[in-house]
Amino acid sequence: MSEWFAALSTEQQIYYSIGMIATFLVVVQTLMMLVVGDAELADAGDADMGGPSEHPSGIALISSRTIVAFLMGFGWTGVIANRDGMGDPAMTAVSGVIVGCLFAYAVFRLMSFLYGLRDSGTLDYHNALGEVGTVYLPIPAAMAGPGRIQVMVQGRLKEIVALTPAETRLENRAKVRVVEVLDDNTLVVEPLNQAPTEDKE
Repeated sequence: MSEWFAALSTEQQIYYSIGMIATFLVVVQTLMMLVVGDAELADAGDADMGGPSEHPSGIALISSRTIVAFLMGFGWTGVIANRDGMGDPAMTAVSGVIVGCLFAYAVFRLMSFLYGLRDSGTLDYHNALGEVGTVYLPIPAAMAGPGRIQVMVQGRLKEIVALTPAETRLENRAKVRVVEVLDDNTLVVEPLNQAPTEDKE
């Protein structure tokens, strides 16, 4: 093994090292997730580094998982490109970055999907009653149709369908208060400057 590795070029050694280490870390992360289960998934955002690409579930595009996925894609793409004699180091690096970004985004989407499945079984929108949120998509007046709001539910910023009995349309970025849970996926809100109604549970 050591002789085989020593016989590789410096560039090949770098790509093999990145690919193998990243693959090992992916295996470790996967095993931890299988062993710990929902508890691990609940803490999926703990290692996130935040940023403008954060998903409403709390999972960020730049996290320990997506970084490892990027390195795995980058490393093995470099290995394949060198083995196939692409030759140009710059082209190899660019190819590695492109594939690495695709790997990272795929992991981000997968984790967002899994977290959404978890939320669907544990999230109780009644915990949003009385909370102040922000209109994300305009809400028509007089319960005429749905819009969307962003509001904190159980410590997470969620984007939720909402209706309003207000006489005027609630525009984007308007502040609202949650006054009723209409069903499992819909809230009723009123403008923040309007006195909250009694709960209609």
